[in-house]
Amino acid sequence: MKLKWVEKNNGRREKFDKSKLARSIYYSMRHIGKGTKEQASEIALEVWKNLSENEIVFSNKIKETVLHTLNDRGLTEEASTYELTSLHITGADITEVRKRDGSLQKFHPYKIFKSVRKACLNAGIIGGKLSEDITKEAVRKLSMEYQDEVSTHAVKKAVSEALKDAGFEAVERKYLTHRYT
Repeated sequence: MKLKWVEKNNGRREKFDKSKLARSIYYSMRHIGKGTKEQASEIALEVWKNLSENEIVFSNKIKETVLHTLNDRGLTEEASTYELTSLHITGADITEVRKRDGSLQKFHPYKIFKSVRKACLNAGIIGGKLSEDITKEAVRKLSMEYQDEVSTHAVKKAVSEALKDAGFEAVERKYLTHRYT
């Protein structure tokens, strides 16, 4: 059991903190109204055990191990949410989405990520990183143009443009022709 350090994407190192990992897992579970602190702590312990043979571990390896652990436990929705919350995507000042029927719902970049990922899969592309990049770009575009409230049409347009700009027309067609929830 020698895991001591986490190397971040920017090259900086910090001490590995199991309680910080448990908090991040719990935060993502709480985001969808599932899980407990105890469950998050158990998962963090399992991740730590799986990684403990290394003295230094890269942050993306921790993320992969958390996702694998959640999926192995049948917690697929929690895994999807963790994948997004670990991206630290925020909707800037956007708080609500105006649906087609006129109702308002809370704005969740996670829903964009999830729908882009499904479109990628339907186009035959394993699109975790692509989904992440497209979500970030769509949210960036939306936050430049909207505050507080955005329509589903505007969200769809921003995602479509981001996919087209990135050269993924096949994914864009899948995204535009299906309604993902």
